[in-house]
Amino acid sequence: MFSPRDLLPSVQLLHDNLVFFESDSSLLLEISNLCEVYWRENLQGREMLISQSLPFLVSRSLTLKKKVDVHRVYALREAFTLFDFEDESIEDLKMLLIRTVIAPIYLKTEDGRKFLGFIFGLSMQLMKEALAMIKSQIAFGRKSILEAYGVVLFRAWKGVDGVLKEEFEGGFLQGLIEGSIYANSRVFAASVRRVLGGFVSQRITDGVEKLLFRLAEPVIFRSLQVNQFFYPM
Repeated sequence: MFSPRDLLPSVQLLHDNLVFFESDSSLLLEISNLCEVYWRENLQGREMLISQSLPFLVSRSLTLKKKVDVHRVYALREAFTLFDFEDESIEDLKMLLIRTVIAPIYLKTEDGRKFLGFIFGLSMQLMKEALAMIKSQIAFGRKSILEAYGVVLFRAWKGVDGVLKEEFEGGFLQGLIEGSIYANSRVFAASVRRVLGGFVSQRITDGVEKLLFRLAEPVIFRSLQVNQFFYPM
């Protein structure tokens, strides 16, 4: 009987040549399943079986739009931490992850929203691109999508720290608050506020109310100054 350690060289060979099996979707899935078992069971060499299998699984989830595939991607989330997202060689994987940010199957499912909240902590550049993608969608998003973004962003905020949290708060979140007040369109302002609702609804969570006050105070103060300039007492 062969042990997982004995089989590892053969499994790795199949994994490394996944691209050559694109015409056989069943074989692709079987190889991916095998790689998934190594990771899930914490078997020796599992880190060598993710560079091809993870992009395949993410791509499959985006193409087939099935909850089961999103669940599989979420279950393997820790494997994504092994990638260097500043490395240009994994640009394809990064683009796939950015696509998940606007994919309805990810926004509408619990595992999908959890996964989206998770990927913000993988790298600064990935977080910036994901936030920019969300920002570009606000003007066109339906109520359910905007509310989903609110949930995702709140989870992302809770999951990051250090310079990532500083960028998230001082860059993106501050911009959302300014947009909700200064937006030229009432419809757009309402859409922004719907996204911010993900934080407002959690204001009793430790630190949230203080965060919102800290970010909103200078914006409201400037707004009052402008009003006093044009409409003096």
